[in-house]
Amino acid sequence: MALFFGYKRLATIDDWRGLAGEDNWVPAHSAYELAHAWQPAGGPPQRIHDAIEQAGHDVLKGLTIDLCLVEKPVFLDNYRAPSMTDVMAYARNAADQRA
Repeated sequence: MALFFGYKRLATIDDWRGLAGEDNWVPAHSAYELAHAWQPAGGPPQRIHDAIEQAGHDVLKGLTIDLCLVEKPVFLDNYRAPSMTDVMAYARNAADQRA
């Protein structure tokens, strides 16, 4: 089971509330849907897990996600502000290679 962190440990769906702003915490908005899909699954939802498994790349075989950082700031090549990544997942594969 993956661990989820925002500015604190995210142990329940309600812990995700407010990370992307209250205006995004409504059904059909990304922050709300992400929390309701990933938290109960303890990592990527089944559809994402299936897509990774079906990709056919050896490096993705037996992928285990250990840590997910939610709304992680990522600095791109602009000078204004960081972009916010919905979920930055850190994983390892069956050969214990980390990604």
